Amino acid sequence: MDVEWVDYEKSIIKLALKVYQSEFDPDAIICIGRGGMTAGDAFSRMFGKKLGVIMASSYGGEGEK
Repeated sequence: MDVEWVDYEKSIIKLALKVYQSEFDPDAIICIGRGGMTAGDAFSRMFGKKLGVIMASSYGGEGEK
């Protein structure tokens, strides 16, 4: 399924707003650098909290890096 960038951003904002309205109060926002930075940024701005980024990578098989 293809998702347009604008729809992806709108979905992230809606999710961040929903979590914000739940009165959840995190100490910080942590995201995974492989695909999670846009969401992490939105949540960080919505909550006014610092953003931490964890980088991750995967390996496909023997000899692949």
